[in-house]
Amino acid sequence: MRVAKMGSMRQVGKRRNYQVKVDIPERLWPLFGGAQTLVRSTRTSDHALANRVALPILAEFHDRIAAAEARLGERQPRIPVAKKPWRELECYDPDRDETTTLFALGRYGPPGAVIEPVAKVSPIKVAGCSTETALNLWKVKRVNNPPGQKALNTKRSRMRDLFAHLNIADDLTLPTDEQLQSYKEHLLNLGGNALCFDHFTHICALYRVADQNNKFRGIPGGNPCAKISLPPKPDGLRRLSLSDAETKKILLAAREHNDPVVKWGELLMAGLGLIVKEISEARVGHVRSVGGTVCLEITAKDRREIVDGVEQASKQLKTQFRTRLLPIPGWVLDEGFVERIEYLRASFGEGAALFEEIEPDKAGLRNTKMSAILMRFLRDLGIVNQIDPDTGKTVALRDNYGWRHRFASLLQDTSTIPGSTQERRRYMCGHAGKDVHEKTYLDHEVPKVKLILDALPDPLKLCTTDQAA
Repeated sequence: MRVAKMGSMRQVGKRRNYQVKVDIPERLWPLFGGAQTLVRSTRTSDHALANRVALPILAEFHDRIAAAEARLGERQPRIPVAKKPWRELECYDPDRDETTTLFALGRYGPPGAVIEPVAKVSPIKVAGCSTETALNLWKVKRVNNPPGQKALNTKRSRMRDLFAHLNIADDLTLPTDEQLQSYKEHLLNLGGNALCFDHFTHICALYRVADQNNKFRGIPGGNPCAKISLPPKPDGLRRLSLSDAETKKILLAAREHNDPVVKWGELLMAGLGLIVKEISEARVGHVRSVGGTVCLEITAKDRREIVDGVEQASKQLKTQFRTRLLPIPGWVLDEGFVERIEYLRASFGEGAALFEEIEPDKAGLRNTKMSAILMRFLRDLGIVNQIDPDTGKTVALRDNYGWRHRFASLLQDTSTIPGSTQERRRYMCGHAGKDVHEKTYLDHEVPKVKLILDALPDPLKLCTTDQAA
């Protein structure tokens, strides 16, 4: 069905639903994100119903194009409503071989016109919802746990890929359920379950929050993403614990390294089973004495990051259980850790970063750069991922997360020590409690935690003994 000077309607897909399509003038393509057409399904294969549903869609598309022309200062003069209180839509249906003039506004047209009974139908209003609008709604929903810059950028990227594939403007109300399903099948063919799950996890999240804020009101069927089923979550690659031989190689090289990021990063992770995110944003003020014991507090306090240009509290600690107070092992203190802290405090102040040598990125974080430095250090030592010799594919990861695995395994060997309970060992690793009792009421005093840490073998003594032998 051809709509003169305004667009076209045609039946598409297995359901043969009518789809409205309007060409965007070439000069306006940049204002629509490079899209050349505006497309939306009427969600019906009934000819008469499609005519009624198409009118408000065409009117909206026409207004959006007119608004874009106005932004360029090229808006064309329009006929005053007082002189012509209707909008003529001349439609040609090749299947029926007939032309019909429809009127979007007003009950009567000019003399002799063929009028379809559409004037009595209330217009369907669809507000439209861009990716940025959906992201802002998502931020509001997560006000108590604001998303980080990486999460926002990932969602922007996934939505940008979707609209580019469909060749439509950035508007969540434009894709139909058939188009979303076809994009899902495209991703499955392109990269299997892993790629499809990664993309549609973010796409569905934004569609849900848009639906919760009535952005699909007026669209027949509502949220077009509601019935899209996610494929099973792919299994991640296994991370390997660091062996005694690897521990020896890493710590001997780290303690003599000129870069304090490498030295103290590896020593702290080896001694306390920490991961990069937990120490990269730590502050000098997080190192404090408790009853004469030097401790490192893993806490969200004073951790900041920049999200869309606004500074806010950092969410680098994944859960509340990552917050904990851990005594620094004696062998780490013997390497000059207290002197390191005093130097940073004197040079940069109490709020200085524990790794002030790293320049923060655009998000105000050091995690990515620190991880790259430490990963390069491991690879230079020959600590590499496990590769399947037959396929050449990575089957297991060997990286700094291996310190957490090694630490958790060593803690299991302390089960005979008084106070070394399963709950306390979980706390020391930053793992979630099993029940309300453990999550809320248990208290882990520094002397009891220190007793367990002191029972762990000194890896530097192990290295010295092996070296002497």
